[in-house]
Amino acid sequence: MLNALRTMVLPSSRYVMPWVASVFLRSCRGLSSIAGVAQSLTTTQSVTQPRPQSHIPGPKSWPLLGTMPATFTDPAYDSTRLPRLWQSYFKKYGTIFKLNFPGQGDVVFLCDPSDIQHLYKQMFENPRRPLFDSLRKIRINNGTKIFKAKELGILVEQGDSWWRVRKQVQVHALKSRTVAHYLPQVDQVAQEFVARSAGQRDHKNELPGDFVEELLKWALESLCLVALNQRVGCFENSEEGMRIIKSSLTMLDAVGECEFGSQLWRYFTTSALRRMWRAHDYILKIVLEKMEQAKRNLEARSPEGSANLNILESLITTPGLSFEDVATFMIDLFFAGIDTTSMSTVFTMYNLARHPDKQARLQEEMDQVLGDGHQPLTVHHLSRLSYLKACVRENFRLLPTSSIVTRLPNKDVTLQGYRVKAGTHIYVSIKESGMLEEYFPRATEFLPERWLRDNPNRLQNQFASMPFSNGTRMCVGRRLAEQEIYVLLARLLLKYNLEYKYEDWDPVFTFIYKPDKPQNFTMTER
Repeated sequence: MLNALRTMVLPSSRYVMPWVASVFLRSCRGLSSIAGVAQSLTTTQSVTQPRPQSHIPGPKSWPLLGTMPATFTDPAYDSTRLPRLWQSYFKKYGTIFKLNFPGQGDVVFLCDPSDIQHLYKQMFENPRRPLFDSLRKIRINNGTKIFKAKELGILVEQGDSWWRVRKQVQVHALKSRTVAHYLPQVDQVAQEFVARSAGQRDHKNELPGDFVEELLKWALESLCLVALNQRVGCFENSEEGMRIIKSSLTMLDAVGECEFGSQLWRYFTTSALRRMWRAHDYILKIVLEKMEQAKRNLEARSPEGSANLNILESLITTPGLSFEDVATFMIDLFFAGIDTTSMSTVFTMYNLARHPDKQARLQEEMDQVLGDGHQPLTVHHLSRLSYLKACVRENFRLLPTSSIVTRLPNKDVTLQGYRVKAGTHIYVSIKESGMLEEYFPRATEFLPERWLRDNPNRLQNQFASMPFSNGTRMCVGRRLAEQEIYVLLARLLLKYNLEYKYEDWDPVFTFIYKPDKPQNFTMTER
């Protein structure tokens, strides 16, 4: 075991000594801080004062290595399913526990909705979010003029630098009226995809086992039509479309490996960081080409045509956003807006295929609202598909796109009676909070009815299930993603039944959840 740890944590003496020295000094400072707190508590503590951060429960921490030896040897540890380990710690230690990572320090995990609500309230004015430090590093060291200090994009920036861009781009991505403008394009791609899927069935009416790859093409095609008002030929397997998808997948996996791994990328260029860098640069190249084309289109357009701008054109013409701001946002849109939507859709399909009674109720609603389905989908149609939205919401509760959201408080905050110091990474487990029986009776079951408005036991605390996070820092692409998912499921299940006849899935987790088995859905005409 020690040899394995040496291989993973201490790969080269060239980098070890600076790294060990850095971590050791941090540890000394941390011990000094804890000692100071302890001395203060000895003389002034009252029964109402919070306990120090060092008292938060968690596995044994070792000098320099932190809790890595304990986690690596834990029976629940699986590098492809880390939330399983976190779940075991919540069961063992309660709704708060602490890990310690070399180069990063303490990481506090939470799952109680009351604590989450308190944390978000304390950080309302400055919701700092870590977790994309590796992405920040490659942008700082990119070598192009696109990325500048404090202008690295809304995924990685904090404070005023983040809000300057966020308040501008969310107008084009989060407002319901703006998102509804793109509904015809989303519906067009969804209908093409459903027809294409019907033609891909085998002699048993089963869809391909790699159906997720088809959903990735659908998600990118939808995104490009909405954001760029152009197709990229994903349904024809165009080279450009396939490379964008591959780059997006590579970036997500590499971010997960960096952020949830040993943190050695902070000290030298690891394999994961290198893969992320190459994928990021390819998406940057595509975005710059699309932006130059959009600028030419805008210059050639008559004033009368300025009312029908796509997302990219709207951003380019938004006062206060620089060319670099728009380019960085578009990279993030391609990076985070393809895989996440696809995986959310395939898991909703899976849950509906395994619960034919829920699927039948959904189809009954669709028959009433959409009729024969020949007419274009409208906002009015979607507003009446309440059970469809409940099915998607219940899927997000059981299997959110990601297992956690993160926060980095700029001041001390008290959680579960412990004082968590400013600058401590806090991981909010949205997967675990969504499984608490106190908030979700029969939590392991797929029960969309719990989200309907007329349900007297409908959830009251919105922090118990927040797949897109919450507040001003919630996912900026939420409305677009939800609309794409609703439309595709409506078009698919209005005409077809879904079944799944094989082994249950045990999803893997890198940065987002993914199926671990072939997606051989049986798709039959109703």
